[in-house]
Amino acid sequence: MPGWEVVGEEEAAMVQSVFASGGVLMAHGFTAQRTRFFVREFEGQCREFFESPHCLAVSSGTAATKIALQCLGVGPQHEVITQAFNFISTVEAIREVGATPVIVDCDEGLHIDVDRIADLISSKTRAIVVAHMLGSPGPMNDLRALCSERGVFLVEDACESVGARFGGKYAGTLSDVGVFSFDHGKMVTTGEGGLVLTSRPEIAELAISLHDHGHAYDPGVPRNLDTQRVAGFNFRMSELEAAVGLAQLTKLPDMLRANHERAAGLKAGLKGSFRIRPEFAEAESTDDTIVLVGLEPNEISHVVEVLAKFGLGTKNVPDALRWHFAGHWDCLLDQDSRDRLKTTANFLASSVAIPVLLSKSVDFYFQLGQSLANGGLDQ
Repeated sequence: MPGWEVVGEEEAAMVQSVFASGGVLMAHGFTAQRTRFFVREFEGQCREFFESPHCLAVSSGTAATKIALQCLGVGPQHEVITQAFNFISTVEAIREVGATPVIVDCDEGLHIDVDRIADLISSKTRAIVVAHMLGSPGPMNDLRALCSERGVFLVEDACESVGARFGGKYAGTLSDVGVFSFDHGKMVTTGEGGLVLTSRPEIAELAISLHDHGHAYDPGVPRNLDTQRVAGFNFRMSELEAAVGLAQLTKLPDMLRANHERAAGLKAGLKGSFRIRPEFAEAESTDDTIVLVGLEPNEISHVVEVLAKFGLGTKNVPDALRWHFAGHWDCLLDQDSRDRLKTTANFLASSVAIPVLLSKSVDFYFQLGQSLANGGLDQ
């Protein structure tokens, strides 16, 4: 379920507390007029919750991705490998730092296909960006081994998997740098916003400068006399967004539990009549989306029809595929790059993603599963 489903009195109270503590709406300065720094508090709560030594709140998941790439020294002379099933912002960020995006196909589980990556790594390859799409972490063990062997950096785009785990650790904390999105459709929402996560202090220090006009954050001088470490930009999160995030983060464990219960209800109703997206043994999905794979065209029509009768649409697949499949991004990739992605196109064309919502009960999803099973593979 997305975080917007649980926005309520807690978020409103936290926003009001911004004004009660001085009404300063930006994350820095005005120390005489304020009693709290909400962005810094939010970053601290994220460090504790996600067990990440360093967390930096920024203006969006896209900004977080660009900062992550800059921190790893990615530039115009480099290539960055990422997957075909993704959100367009990943490739936009790669292009923004001047690098060349190299797109690799996905497997039937709609995860990055590690077996296809090795042949794409060249002397120009600086990093691989894995996107944990629709709540499910990708093949982190194989990716980390490959990156270590070939000497390239690994970035996790966990924007669609905030709260997912792999091997007991949160998605976004298993690589050189991880990124979250907190936009209004994500598991935790601040309206807009994002997070950069890393265990490496040198990356954390550089990220802070990059997101705030290059400030060195020298503790010995006031901000107006601070030195500039690098050429940066304004990718700061606002105090209002952070206040909402503080309330949202406390709700994440309950949201995840509710997702798991509803997903289990749907699967029980399906009774094995459809193939569900395969996940890795070490992965624990957020279960905010259940993806049916390997469908025939008539089965897709049946699934979409049943979902409509239950008042549900689909999620990204197939409804927003233009923004989530690199084969459509003619403004960012050349024709040859897009033509290579037929395997992913076929997998996506035979999949339907079902959203899991708090507003629907466990019994609702069980009944949905039963209705879908009438016409499923075993019928």
